[in-house]
Amino acid sequence: MLGLTRPAPATPEQSCRQCGAARPGPSVTFCRRCGIPYGSAPSAQAQLPSCPICYLTVDDAGLLASLAGYAIARTRLRGKPLIFGFILIAGFFPQMAMVGPLFIVYKHLGLLNSYPGLIIACLIYTLPIATWLLTSYFSQIPVQLEEAAIVDGASRLQALRKVIMPVALPGVFTVTILSFILIWNDFTFALSFQSSPNMFTAPLAIVNLGQSQYQTFYNLIDAAVVIISIPIAVIVIFAQRRIVSGLTAGAVK
Repeated sequence: MLGLTRPAPATPEQSCRQCGAARPGPSVTFCRRCGIPYGSAPSAQAQLPSCPICYLTVDDAGLLASLAGYAIARTRLRGKPLIFGFILIAGFFPQMAMVGPLFIVYKHLGLLNSYPGLIIACLIYTLPIATWLLTSYFSQIPVQLEEAAIVDGASRLQALRKVIMPVALPGVFTVTILSFILIWNDFTFALSFQSSPNMFTAPLAIVNLGQSQYQTFYNLIDAAVVIISIPIAVIVIFAQRRIVSGLTAGAVK
């Protein structure tokens, strides 16, 4: 009974999150077994927050852009060119000019460091471009298709869902892919609105992955860049024909 006690397990700050090796001392900044800085999470975990953010934003952007693009393409308005031009300008509005106003609004609404706040910011950024592309695409679809469906007893929304949307699938598919690429590679919004490391998206997590107090691990940064580029590369390789066809379908009457 000499008062021997079992040593307490090492905390995440005292051990490597990759291999679990104990940290020899506070002066040691990186793991000697796997070579990553102590306190840095594997890059695969950083992709987990990016997946639901991309899915929810792309889903909402596709739905809202389809409704808005169809309404603009079919509605007869005197100021339609002005509306279309405003959407085009909003689509190419710089992100840094949006961060300040959104940060003030999020601070009052309590949306800082939250997934809904980041999803709303990404939706504001991608929705104008998606609406602009789908408006050009819907304007090339013959009006007689939906008129025939309305004569047969379908409502306007039923004609859009059952007649127009199957024809417009290449354009919707293109908008979905482009929105996914923009959101997956987003760095500005995540850097401005997210503060907790467990809520960092993949591009933002790369910055902290290879950083230590005294040196930068470029091998870890390069490996993480390759990992997070795999989904984009796979989508572009297998869907490049649909992307090109969707972008050029509304260019020629």
